[in-house]
Amino acid sequence: MTNALQRVPKSLLSDLTNYSTQLKERAAAVYDLLDRAAVPVRAEVIQRQLKLGPDEYASVRRALLRCPSAEVLVTFEGLILRKYANASHRLWNLAWCTGLFEMSGGQLILNVDMLDKAPDAVLRVIAGGGLKDPNRVRELQTRARQAAGLLVRLLNMYKQIDRALALAALPEVKGKDWKSTLGEIKKLLKHLPQKS
Repeated sequence: MTNALQRVPKSLLSDLTNYSTQLKERAAAVYDLLDRAAVPVRAEVIQRQLKLGPDEYASVRRALLRCPSAEVLVTFEGLILRKYANASHRLWNLAWCTGLFEMSGGQLILNVDMLDKAPDAVLRVIAGGGLKDPNRVRELQTRARQAAGLLVRLLNMYKQIDRALALAALPEVKGKDWKSTLGEIKKLLKHLPQKS
C-alpha cells in the first residue's frame, strides 16, 4: 500500500495530511485501484483486493469523499474517479448528492436554533484558546467558503427549477376564452420567481 502513496496526486496527499498514516496509505491504495480500473469498482471488490474490513473501508471511503482533490464519485455501480466517469455515472452521482442534501436539509431544519448559535460557538472556542493552529483555522475557513459557495450555486439551481415548474404550471390557452386566460397568465407571470 505504501507504493500507492507515490502514485496519487500531491493535492490529495495534502488533503489527507490530518489523517493517520495508516488511513492515508489505505486511501492512496483505494485511489490507485480506482485509477488503474478506470471503471466503477464495488465496495466488495475494493475490500477483497486491498484486504480491508467493512469498518476500515467505510473510514477510507469517508476520507476520500471529504477530499475534493480525490474526485471520487459514488455511483450505483461503485466508486469511480471523476476523470473516468461518463454522463450516466455523473448523473447518478448528482442524484445521490441531491438526495443527501435534501435529507440533511430536512434534518437541519429540526436544528435551526442550534445552527443560529454556531457562529457564536466558534467565537467562544477561539476566545477560550481553541483553534490556535493557524493552518487548521485556514483549513476550516476554506471549507466554510467552499460550502457557502456550493450553497449559493444550489440555491440558484433550485430557483431555476422552481421557475421552470411555475412556467409548466401555467394554464393553457383554450378555445374562445383566450383573452381571460391570457390575463390570468399575465397575473401569474408577475408572481414567478425572478430568473437568475
